[in-house]
Amino acid sequence: MNNPLELMTALQTQLPGFEFILDAAETATGSSWINIAGHPMAIEHKPGIGFGLFLSDEGGYGNRPDEVYRDAALLLKRLGQLLSVPPTTPDTPSLSADDDIAMTQTGASNGPLAPAVRKQITLKDIREVLGITQADVAKALGKQQSAISKIEKRDDVLISTLVSLIHGMNGAVEITAKFEGCDVSIYSDEEIPGHTTTLQT
Repeated sequence: MNNPLELMTALQTQLPGFEFILDAAETATGSSWINIAGHPMAIEHKPGIGFGLFLSDEGGYGNRPDEVYRDAALLLKRLGQLLSVPPTTPDTPSLSADDDIAMTQTGASNGPLAPAVRKQITLKDIREVLGITQADVAKALGKQQSAISKIEKRDDVLISTLVSLIHGMNGAVEITAKFEGCDVSIYSDEEIPGHTTTLQT
């Protein structure tokens, strides 16, 4: 399912309440776009790279996507989260200062008819898209499942805690500071000698 036509078919089957519009690439190396009628989200497919998900009409041509998926099945799960969930106001964890580094996650899920989508993905969203349970993460980190649940519900999460949870989901972390004239990587797992992910399957 890693091409736009197959993704379109899957979207129409799993999310029949929406109209998906395919703007196919004119060349073999060009980008294809999938738009959702009446919705600000858009999906760009680049051959050899994957699918870029733009969560608002502020993105689009020439801009970086908010999220990138090399596996279309994971993108389908993410779109299901964004388009199928009725309006709610769940706890959305944010990241607070740790060694003077701060990040923030805010917002709430929107239902299938809502035109706006929160731009930040939550830790729970990531875990569910990957098909990982809280018990899996707890086992990988040597913690209780209740501890993982509490972290996902926190308003503030330390950077060190975030890194630990991402490692527990078999992921890696990179933090980039963006300025008007440059982008600077200030943290990357690749720079840590001997770093390995910990999720056991």
